[in-house]
Amino acid sequence: MLGSPVSADALHATEVIVNVFDGGPKTTVDLTIGKAAPIAMMREARPDPLAQELFARNEATKKPWVKAENSSHIWTARLTSDLDPGSHTLTLTVRDEYGRDFTEHAIVEVVSA
Repeated sequence: MLGSPVSADALHATEVIVNVFDGGPKTTVDLTIGKAAPIAMMREARPDPLAQELFARNEATKKPWVKAENSSHIWTARLTSDLDPGSHTLTLTVRDEYGRDFTEHAIVEVVSA
């Protein structure tokens, strides 16, 4: 969680980004916020933001050829803009190409604008 807490006025522009190890074209990822209906996350070819941040933090000591490349196993979705201030549980459900489900949780804090 590189951006928590989130201001209520920034919810509409806040992405949840999931890096699914070995995720592929048949992998699906759903985001559930609290008890709301699941939101299908979209697969997107982009660098992992954590890798970008780590490389930027160590810019002075990393080799020039080291950079965050586009990843084929990133899924994204925007937070809903109607979340009240407070803590919210994010439930991420991944279904892999073999039909196996994996679940992870995270907490996001929304603060008043």
